[in-house]
Amino acid sequence: MNLNQRSCHLKVRATFGALALLLGVMLADSALAEDGKEYPGSMCKEGTDGYHQIRASGDVVFDTTGNALNISTTSSRYVTCPLVRDNEGGITYAAVSIYKPSSASFMCTLMSNPYFGGQGWYTTKKNTAPAGLHLLEFDVQADTFIPGSYNLWCLLPKTVAGKKSGIYHYGIVEAGGQE
Repeated sequence: MNLNQRSCHLKVRATFGALALLLGVMLADSALAEDGKEYPGSMCKEGTDGYHQIRASGDVVFDTTGNALNISTTSSRYVTCPLVRDNEGGITYAAVSIYKPSSASFMCTLMSNPYFGGQGWYTTKKNTAPAGLHLLEFDVQADTFIPGSYNLWCLLPKTVAGKKSGIYHYGIVEAGGQE
């Protein structure tokens, strides 16, 4: 990637980050304290679905800018990405900044899991747009339980013509208690 392309990518990434922050602030209830968290793609690790892929392949790598990238030219790869849950108000906004090398589907699922097991909730976003940088924004749901965890699960498309798919960053905004 040459310097002009790198500069363009950084400008687009900054724009997506600013857009995500602006949307989170605009949609927030002013009576609630907000707690936003942003994570680099390098927080993710390669996962398996337990059926098609029994163990990690080693095809998910991390670059020096914190992106999680699929280097496989033959297969999509799963990643699982942690999210810290430290407020009781639930998620008010969630998004993932992705790059895809083709119009192949890029899919992510956001999950809320109860601490003692049982049925939580999940919401899935799929992007089938042309190649490029995209922001997947999730439809969030109210939590009916307080303790538990969040997780992000994504399927990264295969590398096409030397261009790797990946997660640049992801984040959530949680509603807090009354100010």
